[in-house]
Amino acid sequence: MALAAHKAAPLKASLKDCIDCDDPIPEARRLAATGCARCAECQELSEKMGARYAG
Repeated sequence: MALAAHKAAPLKASLKDCIDCDDPIPEARRLAATGCARCAECQELSEKMGARYAG
């Protein structure tokens, strides 16, 4: 049970600037989505583009 309750540590820290638009990523997002590399808007767009080509 202890292993199941243990949350894995992120592989990398969140970036401060978005890799797509270079805008700063808000601290709240960096803390909530540990390891993020995109701002929320660019992440949403990336997921939509990925879904379009997934199937």
